[in-house]
Amino acid sequence: MTDQILFEEFGVGNLVRYSAPALAPWLDSFGDNEKYKEKETKYKNFQLVIDSGFDATWIVPVIYGIPYFRAIRKLPIAGRFLNGYLREVVSFRHYNIVEEPVLVNAIKHQTCYVAVDYNETLNKLTRLKKNPRELINSDLSLSYVLPNNKTDFLGHPVLDKSKISKAELQTLRNSLEGKHMKVNGYGDEDDEENDYGNNGGLNASQSLLLTDERFLIPELLFHPQLAGVYKSGLIQTIKSSLDAVPELLQPLLVNNIACIGGTSNIPGFAERIVKDLDPEVPVEAQTRVSDYTHITGDTSLLSWYAGKSFFANGGFEKIKMTKADYAEFGAEYAQDKFSFRL
Repeated sequence: MTDQILFEEFGVGNLVRYSAPALAPWLDSFGDNEKYKEKETKYKNFQLVIDSGFDATWIVPVIYGIPYFRAIRKLPIAGRFLNGYLREVVSFRHYNIVEEPVLVNAIKHQTCYVAVDYNETLNKLTRLKKNPRELINSDLSLSYVLPNNKTDFLGHPVLDKSKISKAELQTLRNSLEGKHMKVNGYGDEDDEENDYGNNGGLNASQSLLLTDERFLIPELLFHPQLAGVYKSGLIQTIKSSLDAVPELLQPLLVNNIACIGGTSNIPGFAERIVKDLDPEVPVEAQTRVSDYTHITGDTSLLSWYAGKSFFANGGFEKIKMTKADYAEFGAEYAQDKFSFRL
């Protein structure tokens, strides 16, 4: 139906239908820099693509540019799920941001990170909670200034720890003691005076002091059980995909992993995959995530750059379907032409 609309309604002259993961191997041919054309890996024709976007995370083995369909796996946890959980946690612990999806997404991308070792990070946080000032000065906490909707519409993190107010420190102490700050008429009335102090509530109400939220939210990708979702995590899903691939190809795929999609922008995402996946793959395999920072630092744009490389290197011309082909063979021809699979 889409092909019919493109050719008949929009008058498209040539058409190629390709999925984003299938385009990922073309990133190896992007640009004119010979340094990056000579890939670190010897296995250019084998790539394991992890496409973690907004709705879901897809694991797609690509062999000679063609998705290996029987090994494709879907993890129904990605940006949307992480945003929803972050929204609930912040709304319960701090302020109601249920109706602020754009703000929630901004907070996630500017403050969250994937802990390379979740248990170790959690233990460190537990130790630091005994001294709120040390916790604030540590790299585990981050203050996020909320937007004022005049000069700032998304808010921003406070990177200078010295600018964190006494009110925020008091708020953190209250949080650790199980107290709740009264905000916009809601909260514990008995704590109102202590929490606000001498106009301290003004500063406190303008920012969020985030601690375990920063690494707990992305951890749901690897352990959905933390949110009461009893599904396989990312590493188990990758392992399930690899098990469906011929054994001889598994070391080739794990040596050339490509992470695309906006959720893989979260710092520590690639490092955690390497750490957790390495013990799960054959001994002779070396887990390696390809570095495409020479193309862009935003993994959500990598599919676009892959498509650009696909076109620039002649891939489009080789497999395109022309309007004449459509007129002669009909819409079913497009389905047959672009549904190639292994």
